[in-house]
Amino acid sequence: MRKINGSTEPAILAGMDIAMIPGEEGNFKITSPADLARFEEAVKAREK
Repeated sequence: MRKINGSTEPAILAGMDIAMIPGEEGNFKITSPADLARFEEAVKAREK
């Protein structure tokens, strides 16, 4: 049996199928000061 960790755990325990899909570098969550700085830089770059 595999150990399940992370945000998929409730779905797996509920019997749902989980799949990995390719992501995009431009999509990210802002959960830290470094993420916020990255977001602010992305906004500044678009404004140019």
